[in-house]
Amino acid sequence: MKIAIISSANDNIPESIIPTVDSLVNSVKKISTVKILTGGSAGIPGYIIKKAKMVGVETTAYSPDENKDSHNKRIDNLATYHFDEVKYHDGFTVRSLAMINEADCVLVLNGRMGTLSEFTIALEEGKRIRVITNTGGIADHLKKITILANKDFPNQVFFSRNPAKVINWLAKK
Repeated sequence: MKIAIISSANDNIPESIIPTVDSLVNSVKKISTVKILTGGSAGIPGYIIKKAKMVGVETTAYSPDENKDSHNKRIDNLATYHFDEVKYHDGFTVRSLAMINEADCVLVLNGRMGTLSEFTIALEEGKRIRVITNTGGIADHLKKITILANKDFPNQVFFSRNPAKVINWLAKK
């Protein structure tokens, strides 16, 4: 199973969500064949990647940069050596679409504008999306945004405060 993690690249990770992120990684490692996909950024996705590598979970970065050198020069990117695989794309939109299309499901927590953009791409691409709420950022507003969109997304989006519950649900599908 390939899980795309979309969240904030901001390095100022709120201390209040560290236990949630740690619980998320501990739950993911229980899935025998899982790979975590991110946009290659630092911040919360970078923290998750580092923790995942510590417990033996395979990882892939979908970089918006043209090559390793340009990726590693960007201050909001996590260095490529943290990933098992890095795929380079020409820009953020192309990167995000490639990552989302390759994912079996999308997991959202916290986040800012990029997270909102990737969330809506995942919705339109028909991906199963799980949002961990109470993590701050845009994730805590996505339920309202889906209502405002006035479009049905039957069984596509699931909201929960409990990362273990979200991962267990994904593992059963």
